[in-house]
Amino acid sequence: MGNIVNIAYQGSTHGNFLRYFIDRFSALTPQINELPFLSNGNSHNPDVKYSGLIDRYHPSHYNNQFKNTDQPHIFITITSDDLHYLYRFFYTRGGDNEATDVKLKIDGDYVEFAPYHYELYRERIKAIYNFESSEKIRLPKYVVRDFIKLHYLDMNNDVLLQDNKQLRKIAPRNTFFFPVDAFWNHEKFLKCIDECGKKLDLRLTLDKTASELHLLFLKNLHEFKTKDRCKIIFDKIRDQQDFDISNIDIVEEAFISAWIEKNYEFVITPLTNSFFKNTKEIVEYCKLYPAHYKAMNPNLPTFNGMPNPFYLWNLKK
Repeated sequence: MGNIVNIAYQGSTHGNFLRYFIDRFSALTPQINELPFLSNGNSHNPDVKYSGLIDRYHPSHYNNQFKNTDQPHIFITITSDDLHYLYRFFYTRGGDNEATDVKLKIDGDYVEFAPYHYELYRERIKAIYNFESSEKIRLPKYVVRDFIKLHYLDMNNDVLLQDNKQLRKIAPRNTFFFPVDAFWNHEKFLKCIDECGKKLDLRLTLDKTASELHLLFLKNLHEFKTKDRCKIIFDKIRDQQDFDISNIDIVEEAFISAWIEKNYEFVITPLTNSFFKNTKEIVEYCKLYPAHYKAMNPNLPTFNGMPNPFYLWNLKK
């Protein structure tokens, strides 16, 4: 017997929760009683008794290809607007074993990479920062913040986003495209899961229990309460209002750094372990940035709508 549906998704886009939700509320599968959540909010509880009728997988493990292409599929889609929250998942949320699966651990003025995570970026970090890894991979906070900032400065060319766009083009014929931001909005999730169930004939019962489960998912979601905190911070900077930002994480620091460089011509954020403590400091920094340091930012792909020659030159190095 084939799968009633296959869920193809990239890491951190909630594919396992979607598998659980469908498996639990489909009339085509046996009853599930266990909840999927671990203590850190991940939906990877190994004690859940799944039906085996729903497969979920990362297409990247199959050379960016889909499998079981003759069977119904769900593919979780992303846009550039989703990347900030996904970066926070990717860099700061622990895995199934929080003791070993946290990708970035802050230790004072240093950040320690999980070895398997560092391997993804070894060559690029070496090229940019002249850093040779040792047994314990520790880098100053300002280096890690700057490295993440580079993602934000050229989000349209983000590897995760580009892979997602290419996979959409080759998705199996009978595929429902499930937007990742639906997981973060209760009404949108219920609407999308209902549409998905009808399109793929999953026979879902979206009762009060189903609604409550998604609300519990949101409650367990990593840093959900601060998902849009940077948008508030950007508004405070624009309005020149003082706002405390001393408790933001390193990914948010990188996002703010990139936003400053995109919105203030010729300004480059400082390479220091300590970060701005409030928006007043940011406003003053940008206002008083010395004229004799101002030059075209080599990290920005375009300047005044034109290709940035310094950025292009960096790509060739």
